Parts: sequence; C-alpha cells; structure tokens
Amino acid sequence: MGYHDSNCLVTGVSLRPVDATLVVLQRVPGAYRPITLGMTGTHDRAGAIDGIEEDLNTELVVRYFRDRQREGRFEAPEWDCADTDIDVLIACISRTCGAVAFPDFPAGFPVLTTLDGAMIVHALIARPVWDALTRAAARPDDTVERQFDRIFGPDSPAAEIYAGRLTDLEKPIRELAAVADYLSDRELPWAPPPEPAQRYPTVGYGAIHTGGDVRDYLRRAQRDHLGVPAISEALTHYHDAARELNDW
Repeated sequence: MGYHDSNCLVTGVSLRPVDATLVVLQRVPGAYRPITLGMTGTHDRAGAIDGIEEDLNTELVVRYFRDRQREGRFEAPEWDCADTDIDVLIACISRTCGAVAFPDFPAGFPVLTTLDGAMIVHALIARPVWDALTRAAARPDDTVERQFDRIFGPDSPAAEIYAGRLTDLEKPIRELAAVADYLSDRELPWAPPPEPAQRYPTVGYGAIHTGGDVRDYLRRAQRDHLGVPAISEALTHYHDAARELNDW
C-alpha cells in the first residue's frame, strides 16, 4: 500500500510525528480483544511500528506465534516461523488491517493473519498518550494477577503467551491495565486503525497526513479531552513533537 499514516486509538491524533505503542488484537464476534501486552516503536508510516523495543514481552510474543504457526493454528502466509524478528511479525500482522479498511477487495487480498481462524490485527496508541495514561491511571493496590485477568479473561491467548511469567512482566501488565481501564470507563472499544466502529477511525486509510491534518487532529483531541489532565499533558508533549515537522 506504500507509505500512509494512522491515528491514535485514544485521542485520534496523527501518529506521524511520534512513536507509538502497539497491542495485538484478535477479532471476536462484534469486537476485538487485546491478546498481548504493549510494544513500543517508531511509527513506520505503513500502518504499524518498527524498531520495536525488544524485551521479555516481545520474546514471548514471537515464540508464541512461531509455535502456533508450526502447529497450524496461526496462519501468516508472509511470515516464516523460522524468522524470530518481532518487527517482521508485526509488519505481517499489520497487513491484515487492509481487510478491515477494504473488506470488498478480492479474496486473497490483502493477506490475512489469523489465529484459530480469527483475524489478528493491532491497535496503535500515541506514545505520549500511553505514557500519560499509565502514570495517571495505575492501580498499585491491585495484584498483577487480578489486573491480567481483568484485561484478558481466562480464555485469551494471552494466558498461553505469558504463562508462568506474570511476575517478570509486572510493569507492562500494570501499564496495559491502566490503558484498558481508561478505555473501558469511557466505553471506547479496542480496534485497529481503520475500524469504523470506533471513536477515531483512520479516515482514508492509506492516506498521508499533511501538517495541516496533524494540526486539525490535535485541535480535535484538545477539544474532545478538555478537562482530562492526563490527556492534556500528553497533548502538550505531542504538540512539542509535532512542531518539528517540516510542514507544520
């Protein structure tokens, strides 16, 4: 599809000027659910992120999908399970977002990634927004196990991905719990960028955001989230980054 820009799930700002945090989603009847913890990288202007910060989380995610592909449960025609690169895996998953944006394309295009027959896509949240929410909405008095169960539930692939490693992943679990609670409290669904049934779908999926677009999306976010201190703080940092664009 070439270069194009996406919008933040939480605020609708353009991801062009900032890094983003990605959460892998699985399609379920009438909705999407998160199945991984957050992974942060540079918005690749191709619908996902690259240069992903590798850690225990990314190691477990790659291992899980590699093993499921060998078993025939994970269908990813453009990803070889021998490849252990998280960037390549996410790039493969991101192509399925085209099926959300263009459902009437001929069968077989774009290539779908599925787990146990259900579509696998991802959500994107601007890094300043993610960081602000995880600082403001953390619940340190809640146990990691309860937070994990609240995010994913008992039948999620996440239970397989992270089995026996919750203690080692306390920080990213608490971060995702804070973001998930924020979305739930405001009845905002998890969704990939072009999904129309969300508050801020990426309009014209495949389009490039100009400096004017970036400003317009920022003003909308500031208006929509007026009075939400965590988001206001995030948008201030976002504004500082956006001003570095050559067409701002």
